[in-house]
Amino acid sequence: EEVETLKAVYRAAGYHETVIRTDIEETGKGVVITYGIEESEKALVAEIDIIGNRMLDDRTVRKVMRLKEKGPLSFISGSGGYEEAAVADDIKRIQLLYMENGYLDVAVGQPKVMAHPDGEGTYVSIEVSEGPQYILGEIRYTGDWDGPPGFARSQPGVRKGDTFVRSNVLKDILMYENSYRDQGYAFGEVNPLLPRDPGNKPTNLNLVFD
Repeated sequence: EEVETLKAVYRAAGYHETVIRTDIEETGKGVVITYGIEESEKALVAEIDIIGNRMLDDRTVRKVMRLKEKGPLSFISGSGGYEEAAVADDIKRIQLLYMENGYLDVAVGQPKVMAHPDGEGTYVSIEVSEGPQYILGEIRYTGDWDGPPGFARSQPGVRKGDTFVRSNVLKDILMYENSYRDQGYAFGEVNPLLPRDPGNKPTNLNLVFD
């Protein structure tokens, strides 16, 4: 169990072929376990293949990723190494990229890692199911308001016909909440409701003030 734990630590850091041996010796004071470790070279990523993407090209997706393909100076800089922690973060980064472009139902699969077919480095493939792009229809105001208040700090950034951009909606919500706090509504909250019906475009956004 300890050996597998050590191997997992090395794999997470990109040293996939590291060999760990154990030597068990019984002494008068108990058992002594010695670990012999032969570190492999760090695995370098020869190719990152994004599969299933139609609306965002490979270059756009790879640009937001921490994981990078090896370059001519990788042996000096250390860039282009495969690290599991970076890949786990990249799944979230790809999801956020798509959500910022209106693809709220995007699904990003776990990466598949193997030796590159040409024998040089590691091949990493990540499968993406984009889903539909959401376009904003009517923006409705329900709850304890019937529209943007006259004391709003600024004009809303999202409008009917816009692509649904998650960060823009959140900016508007924060602006409204701060505007109400300026007026003494310390606990006022705006909650977005977006029915996800990809067959019914555009999609209405309901902002509920409580």
